[in-house]
Amino acid sequence: MVSPLSVCINNHMLQKDRRAGTGNHYCKLAVIPIFLLALTITLVLVFFPRSPETMPPFKEIEIVDTLFIGRYILLALVSVVFLVVFFMLLPFHFLEPVYAKALRIH
Repeated sequence: MVSPLSVCINNHMLQKDRRAGTGNHYCKLAVIPIFLLALTITLVLVFFPRSPETMPPFKEIEIVDTLFIGRYILLALVSVVFLVVFFMLLPFHFLEPVYAKALRIH
């Protein structure tokens, strides 16, 4: 079976030397089955979707934080390290005395 579109394309290739606008009426009517096919596919996709539009009822999921204690232990450890480093840095860097240079007397 030969499709109307292939016949239309073949006729167009054979009639290159004809004037523009004059073509086979069969080719002009070939758009009707193509339009009907596109319309059918569109209607099938609209009225028969892949999944239902309403979600099925489901049990509410309760979120449980299993790392609650571990996170607070890590926070306490980081806080202790920060305080130790700060109080070690305080006397050795921030409170280091800066002495004035001696004046040169000529």
